[in-house]
Amino acid sequence: MTPKKRMEASFYKCSQLILSIFMLFLFACSEPSAETYLHQLGSRDSKELREAAFKLFCLGNAVVPLLIDEGHSEDWRVRFMAAQLLGIIKDKRAIPLLINLTEDKVDQVAEQAVWALGELYALEARPNLLKCTDHKSNKVAQQAMRVLGEMRPKILPMGMISFTH
Repeated sequence: MTPKKRMEASFYKCSQLILSIFMLFLFACSEPSAETYLHQLGSRDSKELREAAFKLFCLGNAVVPLLIDEGHSEDWRVRFMAAQLLGIIKDKRAIPLLINLTEDKVDQVAEQAVWALGELYALEARPNLLKCTDHKSNKVAQQAMRVLGEMRPKILPMGMISFTH
């Protein structure tokens, strides 16, 4: 083997080793998947729950379809957290789910859904929010009245009406 061929072979082996080390480092340092954090939304451990919510929030709009799916969870805590995160992320794709969650059998979930609709300024949810003002839970009814109050049309100086926030 010529010196040039030995040098090329040595370089090739070295680059393979560096690539392997890099891949191992990348694998070892990778974050858990969004599904891992979604699973933790039902946690009773407040530290774990805060961390999962923060990590999901950091994923932004990419996690919205997963949160919408979680809005149908059997676990009310997961539905509650999904509604909360969807309100924080403010993605309009969540509006149909949030409208449905205003009728959730768990008052905390319904209240969170009403709040999230307010955060999204979901004018199309007004009929459902009006129904919520007669909710059996005072908290849900008060939240609905607050959100509807924020959705009131604002009068502009020239007498024009604005329906935007």
